[in-house]
Amino acid sequence: MIRWLSIALAAALIAGCSATAGDGPVAVSGPSLTISRSSDLMYVGAPASIDVNGTRVADLGVGQSQAVPIKPGPVVVMASAWSAAGNSTYRFNAESGKSYRVVVTPRVENTIFGAIEGGGPFKVAPAN
Repeated sequence: MIRWLSIALAAALIAGCSATAGDGPVAVSGPSLTISRSSDLMYVGAPASIDVNGTRVADLGVGQSQAVPIKPGPVVVMASAWSAAGNSTYRFNAESGKSYRVVVTPRVENTIFGAIEGGGPFKVAPAN
């Protein structure tokens, strides 16, 4: 009896794995954005607060990354920190089906003059 139950269970599992997707149209995927913070230790105590199109999407610690869904069209990525004045922005135009990567790094030139100019502690740039 146990043998027959085992065979029936295995057959049901195999049948479930062989199911195919419907014949409907394949949806074109939207653009994707991955934001990474470098592993530089400058500002290690301050998470990089990341806003995309005006919405907070992450607070990245050193070496962390976050994938963010975005829509096609203009995209503004802004990085700031609670511990320093100002922010840094990167703007681009997202296209459907494409993947984008940006990296957030400490603004090394951020001295007293950087704070006065409002550049913020981080800079945002496309990843290579």
